[in-house]
Amino acid sequence: MTAQALDTCELCGRSPLATTVHHLIPREKGGSLLPTALLCKACHRQIHALYTNSDLVVLGLTTLDSLRSDPQIASYLRWIMRQAPGSDRSCTNQSAYEANVNLLGSRMKQVLRGE
Repeated sequence: MTAQALDTCELCGRSPLATTVHHLIPREKGGSLLPTALLCKACHRQIHALYTNSDLVVLGLTTLDSLRSDPQIASYLRWIMRQAPGSDRSCTNQSAYEANVNLLGSRMKQVLRGE
C-alpha cells in the first residue's frame, strides 16, 4: 500500500488532507486529457452525490468557479469549511448532511419536473 500525500483541497481549501483527482469534465464526456482538480474525498463525494456526470456537463459545472457558484455546492462548502480535516465529527455530520442534501435534491428535481 502506498502512502497518500497530504494536500489542500482546491474546492473547500481545507488542508492537510488526502486528495483525489476530479476530472472537471468527466472522462466519459471526453475529459480524460482535460484539466483536473485535487479535491478532498468529502468534496469529491458530495459533487457526485448531487450530480451525475451528464448533469455536471449540461449545467456547466466544469470549472472550480462554476462548482463554487452552484447553490447546492456553495451550501455544502459553507458547512464543510467549518469542519476540521479528517475529524471524526466531520465524517459523522457529513453523512447526515449528505443525506439531507440528497433528499432535498431529489425533491427539487421532482418539483422541476412538475411532480
